[in-house]
Amino acid sequence: MSSARLSAFNFNQTVPITHMNTKRISRLAAMISLLTGALVLLPSQPAAGEATVSGMVTDAAGKPAAGVSVQIVGNYGPHNGGVKTDENGKYELTWNPQQFAGQADMSYCLFARDADHDLAVAEDLDETPTHLDLKLAPALTLYGRVESGGQPVTNVNAMVIFWTGNRGMWLQGLARTNTPGQYEIPALPPGRKYGIVISGPGFGQKQNHNLEIFSNPGRQQLDPIELKPANLTLAGQVVDADDQPVADCYVSMYGDDQPSGNKKTDEHGRFFFEHACDGPVHLSANSQQAYGNVTAEGGDTNVVLRLGENMGSAGTSLHKLHGQVTDSNGQPAAGVSVAVLPNNGNRWVKTDTNGEYKLSWSVQPWQLQNGVHLAARDTAHDQARTEELPEDATSLNIKLKPALAVSGQVKNSEGQVLASGQIMLWIKSGNGYEFLDNQSTVPVNAEGRFEITCLPPDASYMISASAKGYGKHQQQISPEYETNRIDLGAFALEVADRVIAGQVLKSDDQPAAGVNVQLNGQGQPDGYMTTDKSGRFHFQVCAGEINLFAYSQFGGGNAQATVQAGDTNIVLNLTSNGGFGEPARRTSLKDKPLPDLSTVNLAADAVPAGRPILLCLFDAAQRPSRHVLGQLNEQAAALQQKSIAVIGVQATVISDDTFKAWKDGSSITIPLGRVTAKSDKTRWATSTSALPWLVLTDANHKVVAEGFSLDELDSQVQKIAK
Repeated sequence: MSSARLSAFNFNQTVPITHMNTKRISRLAAMISLLTGALVLLPSQPAAGEATVSGMVTDAAGKPAAGVSVQIVGNYGPHNGGVKTDENGKYELTWNPQQFAGQADMSYCLFARDADHDLAVAEDLDETPTHLDLKLAPALTLYGRVESGGQPVTNVNAMVIFWTGNRGMWLQGLARTNTPGQYEIPALPPGRKYGIVISGPGFGQKQNHNLEIFSNPGRQQLDPIELKPANLTLAGQVVDADDQPVADCYVSMYGDDQPSGNKKTDEHGRFFFEHACDGPVHLSANSQQAYGNVTAEGGDTNVVLRLGENMGSAGTSLHKLHGQVTDSNGQPAAGVSVAVLPNNGNRWVKTDTNGEYKLSWSVQPWQLQNGVHLAARDTAHDQARTEELPEDATSLNIKLKPALAVSGQVKNSEGQVLASGQIMLWIKSGNGYEFLDNQSTVPVNAEGRFEITCLPPDASYMISASAKGYGKHQQQISPEYETNRIDLGAFALEVADRVIAGQVLKSDDQPAAGVNVQLNGQGQPDGYMTTDKSGRFHFQVCAGEINLFAYSQFGGGNAQATVQAGDTNIVLNLTSNGGFGEPARRTSLKDKPLPDLSTVNLAADAVPAGRPILLCLFDAAQRPSRHVLGQLNEQAAALQQKSIAVIGVQATVISDDTFKAWKDGSSITIPLGRVTAKSDKTRWATSTSALPWLVLTDANHKVVAEGFSLDELDSQVQKIAK
């Protein structure tokens, strides 16, 4: 039996299945299959950051286990298929733990299985080990029936979804399907979370991403699976924005209970799928960076899939509209740009020589409730107009009016011209604002001045001025203006000469890497960044109040906070309920005396007088803490030469026996203290939101820095040496 192999879906996407519905999963799988031509591994170039882990695999009796499959689930590249142990049970794997650096909640797992003896083991990799021995244990076997109309389905294809952290990885090659209508997946580590994907030639597909699995080894029968027959065809044509056929365009099909498939259009833009099930089918097309999708029914053979149209959202429907545009004198206006707002990817079209236009549009149902408008702009003659569009309208004529022009100047708060300024303008559409066209940013001239012309009159606008190193200034323009030329005067921008910084933490108080953090505020610059590997972020801001928003695109939760310019110890705790929770703020120790270390059971002579102190708050039960503490222990002698004393404090409460067992078994030689009970006196250590947490003092034991990473240690030490 071949070793487990990651499917191409996981190779490219690596997304948390928990936060995606079945349609989205099927669509991604089909698109990856579409791009590769089959569910095969894509070639990968050697990447920087590769690491090697080796060790020995032993059986349940502790004897070397030869021929056992070992792989790192979550690793992609030339080594993702894993290896077999040699005759001595030894293995060596090369992998790249940095390939997904910056992605939140990325987890890796070392997975070994002996299918012949139904043994397996899985070890989550919280660190980047170089040596790790594995001991196999009795495993779990999943099995079940697959039928269609009461008859067994032959040639079943079964894939297991193996979960690591918040991510489900599709593993192929683990199932046995020799008996018609049955499948069996042996040698799975018990106590893990699993899902399953079942399909068969000529049938649809079923997925269950969260099976109810026994925590003990043994055989577990899953509920019977019923596949729909894929006895219908599906065909149609892909056309571009001008309704011209698109040849050599990739088309994929997917949907609940539907088979996944992909095809390439012929020279006439036509596609044909031999097998589809009764019911809705989602189709998507990609060609030269253009994309479109549509929902059809199994058996449809005249589907039109237009690039640039997104019909995949529930409740969205396609509308067609035609009409004539006339100028302010009532004459046909040729070459006028026409579009429906909200735009939602709807293209702008041009009127013909008779001023006539034809277009297609689609918006979300909630946008229909807020109002839809037809916009027309004639830049050659400086005329424009918007007209409310009834939902059921199929034709609408529109008469242009003299257009609106707005102007102004960008300066700093001291009245100096900012020639680097930029202007952004939004038109109000329904209850929101959107860009009027693709020219969303307008630069100012050498005098800091700007002018935006050919705006539809009688509409509301939002205009914003910004400049590098400064905040922004916004103004609203209401439709009650008396003239078609409005001078907004000077936009005064404050200098962004302050800093805010902090850390985003997950629900388990561990650093959250790859989390998106945004800022806004009255007069503040727009800011956006992703947290680094330590969950840290920083922004240049103006004086005053700032609103921060953090969110994980991988389902890790959200957080928000209102802070002041200059705050550099901000902590945002992600909530897992999808909403925004109250931020956790830790009282900063910076510029304060180091707290009394006797409260954490450190002897007085452990802290020498007149010397700087590097303190590590840690949790011996966490690998990241043990890793950092071990590195500090190795550097203690070098830091001693710089007169810096290194100490550690176990900052979470554990039993005496547990702490003693860990300490006796470790190689740590630096002085260690520990918190034996939470109290007001120990809150400075126990309320730290992330562990490990480094604290550096000067020679007078005043804290000069805290919460920095080990990579920043040298730069922090240089500060106290000055």
